[in-house]
Amino acid sequence: MRHLSWAISRAALSLLAAMPLKAQSSAIAALPADRVADLLALQPGVASLEDGDLSIRGAGRDAIAAFLDGVPLTPGRRGGSTALLGGSWFGATGSGAALGTNSFEDLGLLTGVGPAEFTAARGAAIGVTSRDPGTGTNGRVRLGGTWGTDALFGKSNGLNFNRVTLNGDGRFGRFALGLSAMLEGQGSARLGLDQNASPVYLANGVDTTVTVNGPGGVTNVDVLRFIPSPGIRTPVSAVSDYTLLARGSYFVGQRSRLQLMLLGSQHQFRQFDYQNLYNPQQLGAERDWSRAVTGSWLGDLSHRDGFTLGADVHLSWQTDRSTSGPLTQAGEAGSRNPFGGFLLSPLDFRFDAGSFPVDDALIRNFRTNAGRRSPYDLNNTTQYQLIDQFRNNAYGLDGFSEAGGPVGLLRLSEENRLVGKGALDARIGARHHLRVGAEWVGYKLRYFSSQLTSQVFADAYVESPKRQAAFADYDLSLGAISLSAGVRYDRFRTGASRPAFPRISTAPGFDPANPAAGFVADKSHGRVSPTFRAEFKASAGLTMHGGIGWAAQLPDFGQALAGINTDLSTTTTVQVFGTDLGFERRTLGELGARVTVDDRTAVDASVWARSDHGVVKVRLRQEFDPLALQQRDVFRYVNGSDRSGKGLDLRISRSFGAHGQGLFGYSYADASLTGVSNGLLAPQDIPLPDSRPHTLVAALLYESGPAATWLGGFLRNTGLYSSLRVATGSAYTACPVSNPFDNGTLSGESCSGAITGNLNGFRLPMLKVLDLKLTRSFPIGGTTITAFADARNLLNWRNVTRVFAQTGTTANAAERTINRLGDAQSLAAEAAQNGRLQADSTIDLTFGGVQDPRTGCAGWQSSSGVDATPNCVYLIHAEERFGNADHLFTRAEQTRASDALYRVARGLQNFTSPGRRVRIGMEVRF
Repeated sequence: MRHLSWAISRAALSLLAAMPLKAQSSAIAALPADRVADLLALQPGVASLEDGDLSIRGAGRDAIAAFLDGVPLTPGRRGGSTALLGGSWFGATGSGAALGTNSFEDLGLLTGVGPAEFTAARGAAIGVTSRDPGTGTNGRVRLGGTWGTDALFGKSNGLNFNRVTLNGDGRFGRFALGLSAMLEGQGSARLGLDQNASPVYLANGVDTTVTVNGPGGVTNVDVLRFIPSPGIRTPVSAVSDYTLLARGSYFVGQRSRLQLMLLGSQHQFRQFDYQNLYNPQQLGAERDWSRAVTGSWLGDLSHRDGFTLGADVHLSWQTDRSTSGPLTQAGEAGSRNPFGGFLLSPLDFRFDAGSFPVDDALIRNFRTNAGRRSPYDLNNTTQYQLIDQFRNNAYGLDGFSEAGGPVGLLRLSEENRLVGKGALDARIGARHHLRVGAEWVGYKLRYFSSQLTSQVFADAYVESPKRQAAFADYDLSLGAISLSAGVRYDRFRTGASRPAFPRISTAPGFDPANPAAGFVADKSHGRVSPTFRAEFKASAGLTMHGGIGWAAQLPDFGQALAGINTDLSTTTTVQVFGTDLGFERRTLGELGARVTVDDRTAVDASVWARSDHGVVKVRLRQEFDPLALQQRDVFRYVNGSDRSGKGLDLRISRSFGAHGQGLFGYSYADASLTGVSNGLLAPQDIPLPDSRPHTLVAALLYESGPAATWLGGFLRNTGLYSSLRVATGSAYTACPVSNPFDNGTLSGESCSGAITGNLNGFRLPMLKVLDLKLTRSFPIGGTTITAFADARNLLNWRNVTRVFAQTGTTANAAERTINRLGDAQSLAAEAAQNGRLQADSTIDLTFGGVQDPRTGCAGWQSSSGVDATPNCVYLIHAEERFGNADHLFTRAEQTRASDALYRVARGLQNFTSPGRRVRIGMEVRF
């Protein structure tokens, strides 16, 4: 029976396709990669971005459709990332459900012109076939698991990273069951190089208690002690993930089966917030979790000589949810230092969808600008403000709160999808193959994002979009020539209504009893996308192919619905509002060939050209304001950006007998935005910020086998798995050094005024990553134990992921100087208020040479004349920490304290990807 879970065309070159399918998945899983994104980054035509997302053939981020066992799994509210990628070792988390690298039977990436069935994105389609539990021996259970850790290398070299995987499957008569799970914990956020050069200071008990005179009388205030964070570990920044995939099948006769697939994933992390580290109630976290339940029937409806009619039907319920905000007191304390870095239980948030429901009542309140619009009383927000009264930090500087809050952003997101898909698959003889089908998706979106104490940039909506698609693919085989044609029709409607101008409660004639009066309903959008492909087998060693295809990608509903219920009077004029967006469209043509040099070596090459239209962008438009009765500037998401690109993909694959495989790939992509202007320059074509012109990848997978005799047999059952990526840096726009407002502007951010050179006219340094995994297996009876050492960025190469837009480097002396000056002026003003400032800006904290200078702190005041005795003690200890402990806080010592805090946010670790990280572990297979 034809494998119906994931039908992929000849034009779609799956990863390491030269390898036999069953060997392919196990070999891929052995590579030093924890994420699907990092595996796909080894495919020619794929550019891995600084945050771990992918750009396919210059399409940019957020241009990939995801399919699991043939069923679409792409969220409607994508958030700028791609489902199933699971983020990256570089740090991205992805969007929607994640999948472990131990969970698939086959991994495919359709980068070129493919079947219309999977033409649902501008860039590419990820096709994943989950592990088939029905391939084993009847009655036998197969189990396997791995554990890897870097915790044994100590706090200076390890992040307390722990990764556990589990696989199990078995077949019992007509039933087959399989399970794949992955659990990761990491005690500290992973930053870049020199992370240990910028320690964070932890509170370590109470140094002393002093009295402070205030408006409420005399109070006792504890002064904290501090210790630097250990090694490379950042405190209160644990991050943890899990993925779980279970699949069960029941075989109905010889030619059909029922299948149930369960998928779950979770990503949780503590949000490191140094300025509020000593005010626990202000600390927050984020939890993103997804679930999918898919029932399928796959089988043959008719089977006779020369004709087979098959079908597959799928019904899937999917949900993606996210909560980001402050934690409860117990939730914060319980997740500060989790065992092994594992955050398995859901974090306990102070506000969530249960305590603050995102429902129709909330939307009505947003439209009327009255009632519950935040968990807080928006008419009396001063009661929640942060209290920053003392210099309660290791540096003796301002800016660290000690009480108040929590304040800040609360974001609640929920997307439920009901997906139905069915297809008929007909084969007539050996020449004709026809597949027709349809998809239907119903969405339910609930979204809230707002500051707890302000409606500036607030956004909330509850909407139910719908999407339909129909497709047909026909393949004709004429011996040496194969022809394919397909057509896909997509249609969607957001189901939303919106004001013509972003005024609701302040619009003339507003009726609180009918706040949506005058709203305009969004329209339906439809698009036809044909595809044509041809393949010619010119000789036994040469096959040529070509094709042209169109694609229509659903817009991100998060952009289409942005600000739909937000009144302009409650927010800022730079908030971006959505519009009734249509499809983003792509035209792609390609020509290629596959040369089989011998039975071990194959070369694949393709040249391609693409044109993208209607890509969503932010545009400043003039619209009529019904309140002001004049035109007004409004920022909108619109279909307005065009992209073009051309390039070359090359791959050479070679096998080394029965023991190894090698891959070499090179990609060239010239991709640009067309007709772009920043208002100061004439329209021009500019490089895409998320493309890399040159990308080189290589992989080597080798296992010596049980019969190896090297070194007296010592190297038998030894494996070497290595991957290399080298790529051009991504583009950014430089800001002029002369503009002081751009001192802190980083690459990828907008300059405040004029620019230096052309838009995106500069590039980050080259990306270079070499990963290596070594294994040694020990068969013991029916069990195999494999020990491994896994090194990421083996050569500790420096990979710069962002720079200052003014300097083009990871340092900006002007910003650092301004920071030093601000801190020095604050210290000098307070010292002068207390009569302790010397002419050379030294702060005299000796108090006449008393044995314990803290005894001289009574009566110390802040620069505004308020009693601030704790400040004096904090300054004494800052001088001891960053000076020579003579209690004369010189300007040089003040600068060292200022620079130490500055480096926490602006040190090299914040501008580079991770350095070398090594883990060890073992795998057990039964």
